[in-house]
Amino acid sequence: MALPGTEIFHSLFDAGKLRIDGAYFRHILHGVSLWPSMTFNGGKISKLMLLWWKVKISLEFYRTKGLRVRQGGLVQTIHKVFAGIFSRKHDSRLQSAVGHALKSSFNTIKVQLGRGWMARSEEEEFFHGWHGIYADIRRQLKDKNVCVPTPEDTMLIHTNNVVNKVRRDHETNRVLVNPSSLRN
Repeated sequence: MALPGTEIFHSLFDAGKLRIDGAYFRHILHGVSLWPSMTFNGGKISKLMLLWWKVKISLEFYRTKGLRVRQGGLVQTIHKVFAGIFSRKHDSRLQSAVGHALKSSFNTIKVQLGRGWMARSEEEEFFHGWHGIYADIRRQLKDKNVCVPTPEDTMLIHTNNVVNKVRRDHETNRVLVNPSSLRN
């Protein structure tokens, strides 16, 4: 996930592969969803393949054997799972997994069928101009040598030392022109 302030975010933004708008912020909210809402890899990995890897990693985590205490039969296991649904304290990963799946499913259905906190047209208007504002701020930071452009190919991010970039960013005094004041 390309979160603001991360190297992958800067790389994708500098390469023109990321647009700051309502869809971008919705993708952040979908981060806990099983189905990925967007990809930033130029089609190298499909959403279906990302889904497959997310499921595979989750199954591996929950399949890993932990300390077994008071093992019972199938009926007792099912009872423990249902008891865990209505409790905050879980005795096993299975209880956590089932509880999370049910709560996530309920919330997904509730959000999909319910009204949003603002109409879609208002949301589009709300985010209108954010991309340009951030692009102007990013340009100003580059012009003042506060931030160094990141590689446009995200496969090369690891070749840069992020500590030096963060240190430069934090140690540099700067005054930026408010981009919104330029539009008035």
